Amino acid sequence: MDMTLFCTFLILGALGGLWASSCTRAAKLSRLAQLYGCPFKKHRSSVTTALSAGRMELFTKFFHQYRNVFTLADHMAFVRLSDDFIFLDDKPSTKPVAVSLFTAEMRKTHFPTLKVVPISSPFSASQYTQVKTNLAAIDSMYKIYAPTQAAKILLSPLVLETLKKNSLIYLELNDNALIYHEHTLVPPEKLEDFRFRAMQLLSEFEMRLNRLENKSAVAFSETSDSKDPTPDAATRAEAMLHAFTAQRVPAEVKRNNSMHIVGLIILFALFLAITFLSWFTLHNWIGK
Repeated sequence: MDMTLFCTFLILGALGGLWASSCTRAAKLSRLAQLYGCPFKKHRSSVTTALSAGRMELFTKFFHQYRNVFTLADHMAFVRLSDDFIFLDDKPSTKPVAVSLFTAEMRKTHFPTLKVVPISSPFSASQYTQVKTNLAAIDSMYKIYAPTQAAKILLSPLVLETLKKNSLIYLELNDNALIYHEHTLVPPEKLEDFRFRAMQLLSEFEMRLNRLENKSAVAFSETSDSKDPTPDAATRAEAMLHAFTAQRVPAEVKRNNSMHIVGLIILFALFLAITFLSWFTLHNWIGK
């Protein structure tokens, strides 16, 4: 009897342990990875290539532990979702900041360098020049850094509206890499929504750059060194910025042409009025 009771408790304990382990974050994320049909690792030493990691301030300024890493790939980018435990310094007593991290390395697209970070974030410092959007709702919440004006290409209405709605976005782009997080560890049941928000921004950036790719061809040839077959991303971005600015020229020319035509009409009307007045004066004078 005692042995039967002991075995019953043992089985119940084992079942309870299995149930508890199936409810852990790692177990839930593992099942989600199976649903996505993508590789999943509980631990990884990195989530991007070494070349991309070396360009990103979030990776070079802090220490990282990557857990529960999803790996996805499509025609546009190589993407990873992970739990990132970020240590702000190398002191043993430092507690990490845990965030859900989205990283992407584009297959073809190259971004101008841009970093967007909340003012109160522990990651808010940067080596780059701070710029303003002149939108109080954004400038009061975020620091935006960019070494060149080409980053203006990326600050589309959709991006600006997204920043207004969420005050915790961390966004960094450099060459073909993008990293995104929201300063929090997203619950497994909300991870798909998190991935969608990141992918929406990524798709917006790629669409804007691709739209300018053809228009920037002439500007790119003018600003690049013909002896250098692989100019850097900054040069490409500046050429795109030139094309982006040039798009506004036709409207301005049209406006100027319209004003020119109106001016000619006014001058012609004045000419007719003066001619008539001269004829009228001369006719009356001769009549007298």
